[in-house]
Amino acid sequence: MQLRDFIGKATLLRTEPGEVIIKRNTRADALYAILEGRVTVAIPDSDAAADTVYGDAEAGEPSTFDLGPGQFFGEMSLLSDRLHSGTVTAKAASVVVWAPRQAVITLMKKDATVRNILDEALVFRRLRNLMGPAVPNAEVQALAKTTVLETFEAGATLFTEGDAPNGLHIIRRGSVTISHTKNGRDAVLAYVPAGNVIGEMALCAPDRKRSATVRATVSTETIRIPPEAIRPFLERHPEVMHKVVQKLTNDRLAQNAARIDSRASDVVSFLMKVGAGEATNILLIDESLCVRCNNCETACAETHGGISRLDREAGPTFASVHVPTTCRHCENPKCMTDCPPDALRRHPNGEVFIMDNCIGCGNCERNCPYHVIQMAPREPRPRPNKLLQLLFGIGHDEGTAAHHGSGDVRKMAVKCDLCREREDLKLPGAACERSCPTGAIVRVDPSTYINRIMSTTD
Repeated sequence: MQLRDFIGKATLLRTEPGEVIIKRNTRADALYAILEGRVTVAIPDSDAAADTVYGDAEAGEPSTFDLGPGQFFGEMSLLSDRLHSGTVTAKAASVVVWAPRQAVITLMKKDATVRNILDEALVFRRLRNLMGPAVPNAEVQALAKTTVLETFEAGATLFTEGDAPNGLHIIRRGSVTISHTKNGRDAVLAYVPAGNVIGEMALCAPDRKRSATVRATVSTETIRIPPEAIRPFLERHPEVMHKVVQKLTNDRLAQNAARIDSRASDVVSFLMKVGAGEATNILLIDESLCVRCNNCETACAETHGGISRLDREAGPTFASVHVPTTCRHCENPKCMTDCPPDALRRHPNGEVFIMDNCIGCGNCERNCPYHVIQMAPREPRPRPNKLLQLLFGIGHDEGTAAHHGSGDVRKMAVKCDLCREREDLKLPGAACERSCPTGAIVRVDPSTYINRIMSTTD
């Protein structure tokens, strides 16, 4: 029954030689399994072997490998909820099974064997990419068997400054902050999303202690390689050590700590507390520029049938940074975990949107930790005619009842969709941003925004 349900949701893709199946830096939305033919996976060297870079990295020469019938791809990005790190191209005429994200997650929950297979593949390929093509597969597989999958709740500490090294961590899902104690206070140095490696500096020497504290910003999973396994491996393969630490020097954290701006650190800490570490696109308002005209809410409502997806006044504020109540398009959307008709989808660009097959069950509204989803009438309510209301007493409620034929109004979930595919919008960008007369409101990628804050010194 589980297999039949899974196959019923899957789609067969027929590809020609040279056809791109997955583009690098697009959002994961499915798992792909090869029935016939072969594909080539190309991962730039900056992603394959130098994932210690915490900001943007230029792509180097790609590492490539082929996959054939019976093998699958796309699981690394799907399970970590990150962008695809490489490009997958059909090497020959191929038949590929495309299984949507929700179907894969459901099957993993119902069958532990499926989850174990995907997890084992993720660990092996992540290490394979990290170690480079020169290391034999047998050694990578042996190292993968020593790994431990660890889970940390939001705010939990992975390791503390001054601790003895407990191994190398590959962030499988979620994100962390790296902080350093300076003048008796904890200063945030960096924000590190899933797909990166942390803890590598302490492996340079057996007696080296942790030079920073790492905490989970959201529920986070890491693949930890114990020190007793990774150190002998690195001794046998010094070229891997060079690749892992080539973007860092021994005093990098000390240099960062010396120049860290305490105000920037406080803003980053605030954003992490309100869940920005889980977001892919978050709306921020500069309170020093906002004139409270409410143009943003009005524009949102007029763009979406009279229902605003934005509550400007609600939400937390720190200094002049305000986070209003609206969708953050999370990396691991809780709203998508229990949608019977699979109506919640994610565009390759990252935005989470709701399709018309929503049945109005309300599961997404209950599961959203940020309360940004609301249930609204499926059809826009007719606007009341004020003149008729004054002259004849025909009001809004009567018009609505006549419009729907009964007192029961069919509802569906609504949320911000970044004005996705709105043909009536002549200019790019969301309506709320374009309507702001002072430029106070902006949607940003939290990772890019935080890196910009952390790199700013006064």
